[in-house]
Amino acid sequence: MNAVLSLLAQAAGMGMLPRPPLRQVPLPLKLAGGLFLFRSSVPREDRALADEALAASAFALNADPHVTSELGAGLEAGGVFASASCDSADGRCFALNFQLSGGNLWAEATAFGIQRNRAGPFELLELTVSNMDAALMGTPSCFVTLPGRGPSE
Repeated sequence: MNAVLSLLAQAAGMGMLPRPPLRQVPLPLKLAGGLFLFRSSVPREDRALADEALAASAFALNADPHVTSELGAGLEAGGVFASASCDSADGRCFALNFQLSGGNLWAEATAFGIQRNRAGPFELLELTVSNMDAALMGTPSCFVTLPGRGPSE
């Protein structure tokens, strides 16, 4: 997947972006203690960026017919299980793993993107969705098609 991300990044003229590592939260902890994680998973300095990433993710999720046919319409980005960020020459890279709500099944999503400068908007570069079975295995069940970009794989 990093090779594909590298090709996408090179095509966009931004080189290979560093992907900040997300802390892996076990599914039982997500199911049982999500409310506690939601309050502490995003550092204060990244909360505005997280809000932008969640809004961009919710838009992309509801725009992808494969996702809505599987999970239902009206998906919302729920609480954040884990987040990570780092600075690069291209801007601030940001990743987060969050719960999806409003659909027919329990699901989670992982988003990765960049904010090119501190005043600029968040740009969603990759979004994956995992249902409960895939989350148990630690693998994404599908890559979401990003509006204006095509599939994020």
